Amino acid sequence: MAYLMCMTSVKDQRWVPQPGLIAFANTNVFTGKTATATLAAADIDLSSAQIVWEGRNQEPSMQVAFSAVPSVLGPHWVEAEALFPDGRRIFAASEFNSVATHVVTLTPPSQISISGVQGQSFTLEASEDLVQWLELITDTFATNTYEFVDEDAIRLEERFYRAIGIP
Repeated sequence: MAYLMCMTSVKDQRWVPQPGLIAFANTNVFTGKTATATLAAADIDLSSAQIVWEGRNQEPSMQVAFSAVPSVLGPHWVEAEALFPDGRRIFAASEFNSVATHVVTLTPPSQISISGVQGQSFTLEASEDLVQWLELITDTFATNTYEFVDEDAIRLEERFYRAIGIP
């Protein structure tokens, strides 16, 4: 293919490197869940390119899209290199963040303890039927646990809780 390219007017055309862009489905991924990403470049069709992905704690792999399951918290770097049949290349680098899931512990009658990662924001929600959810608080962990007292829970027969990390 490269030989044929050098026989055309394209042989004198200078290649101007183009920046690539790694797009994540979600830049905050819970530890143990799958992070996915794709590579794009403005006005360039990558369908004929071989794309090599590398990432933190990942072996290099040649595939159309990136996927990894983070096992540790914090930032995870990702790099991609697209190689075209004519020798052109596109590079990109980015990162996603691995965050913790939140464990909610209820201590009667209405004390709630939420575990998380210092600096991570979250929303605590409550429900009486697991269908309709009411936001109780939105806050950020100052330490690895957050204590909350739900005064309304004393009057209720049943109440369920969930904590949702905010990207």
